[in-house]
Amino acid sequence: MNRKKSILCMLAASGNFAFMAATVKLSGGQVPLMQQIFFRNFIIFLLAFFTMKKQGISFVPSKGAKKDLFFRCLFGYLGMLCVFYANRNLHLADAQILQKLSPFFITVFAVTFLEEKLTKWKAVSLCMAFMGAVVVIRPHGDFTLFPFMVAVGSAFFSALAYTLLRKLHREPGFRIIFYFGAFTSAASFPFMLMQYKSLSLKYWGLLILIGVFAGLGQNFVTKAYRYAPASEVSIFDYTGVVISPIIGFLLFQEKIGIRTLLGMVLIVLSGYLSFYFNRKKEGEK
Repeated sequence: MNRKKSILCMLAASGNFAFMAATVKLSGGQVPLMQQIFFRNFIIFLLAFFTMKKQGISFVPSKGAKKDLFFRCLFGYLGMLCVFYANRNLHLADAQILQKLSPFFITVFAVTFLEEKLTKWKAVSLCMAFMGAVVVIRPHGDFTLFPFMVAVGSAFFSALAYTLLRKLHREPGFRIIFYFGAFTSAASFPFMLMQYKSLSLKYWGLLILIGVFAGLGQNFVTKAYRYAPASEVSIFDYTGVVISPIIGFLLFQEKIGIRTLLGMVLIVLSGYLSFYFNRKKEGEK
């Protein structure tokens, strides 16, 4: 186990996913939804394919890993579809905060299926991070039942997918990413054809950047769950709530208010407490 490396990887993953979201926003709604989803995942597939060829990584899954790989792909794809649906049918802040239930589900699944221990400080830091996310995102609470359930479903399916990443920690990371990219590209392709739209060079560039940032994010998040227990790593997913306002300020001149700063401090503090007490418990230097 390498907790420091795991945290750094999760921070890098959150940063790349935040830049991906910013690139989606820069596309200005000119690229159809399923076209974005398909090319996001197809670029991930290509990046993993050529990396595996270059590094000589076998495309054949390890014995006993096929079932877990399939369900990691399936749950990841379902989670992604739910995210996009929720973002389109709820207030964005409400959709984001419901999606941030994912670390709670991950902790439950890790304790239940991976036999990880739930300590008092894990629970405290997780609750503090969620409170910080609520302060930053400021949900409206005006929920419609079906989109609300879909948003919760996005957190549920994402948590299942990330829990399986920990279970697949002996599989090469790029092999996991390769199969995820292949599965989601194939599943999205028919719907992409139905919505396909010719794009200018500018929007093709943004579409490629969406895939590159998503691919880097997948790479780092896969490594993060490889190096430390899922119930410890998941809390650092909240750093995306800290990074996104900074990117919004730099790229879109979006103001960062006092509430946002307070929420960001809570999230950073929760991450520090989680790291400090987990390290103290194990006597790490």
